[in-house]
Amino acid sequence: MIFMIRSTEAVVWMSLIAVTIFSWALGVQHGSTVVGHNTASLMVIALAVLKLRFVGLYFMEIRRTPLALRASFEAYCAFLLALLSSMFLFG
Repeated sequence: MIFMIRSTEAVVWMSLIAVTIFSWALGVQHGSTVVGHNTASLMVIALAVLKLRFVGLYFMEIRRTPLALRASFEAYCAFLLALLSSMFLFG
């Protein structure tokens, strides 16, 4: 069990679970008005792209691929974040 917790993939998996719970809490807001609707929605979008990046890097092994493939994946994540955010704000 300790070996499983010490592996990078297990730590990333637990982080993905934590980010999922946090984004769910932001989405439903539980009656809290700490952040506005637009801010919470943009944070959920950013967290979704962050989760995509973690899955790509750690579970699809993109972090160990040639630099060109990793750079294109990172650019894709940045483009996706910009596209989804602009669609939400201006669409």
